Amino acid sequence: MRALVLASLWMGALIGCGSDTSVLFHTSFGSVTADASCSSAGGQFPLRDEQGFTLTVIVTEQTTIVRANGNFGTCGDIIAGTRVRVRGTENDGRIDAGDVQLLAS
Repeated sequence: MRALVLASLWMGALIGCGSDTSVLFHTSFGSVTADASCSSAGGQFPLRDEQGFTLTVIVTEQTTIVRANGNFGTCGDIIAGTRVRVRGTENDGRIDAGDVQLLAS
C-alpha cells in the first residue's frame, strides 16, 4: 500500500520553482514507435503512451537505461516495438528522461 501511495505521489508531483515556472515529474508506459536516433550526447525516440498519444522522449548522458534482463543499456537498445517505462520531467510537450526501462519487444 505504501509503495502505491509513493508511486502516485511520484507520478503526479508538481513542484513550483519561482513565481511562473513549474516542473511536472512524469511516468509513462508505452511502446517505442521508431528506433531511437542516438548520438554521443544522447538521443530521442517517439513513445506512444497507453492513451494513444505520441510523446517525444529525450535521452541524455545522465539517463539511466535498463534492459528487460536487468542489465544497463544504451540509447541504441531503444528500438521500435519495445514496451518501455519512462520517468522524467515533462518540458514543452516532451519528456526529458531520467530513467528508461525496456520491458519487452
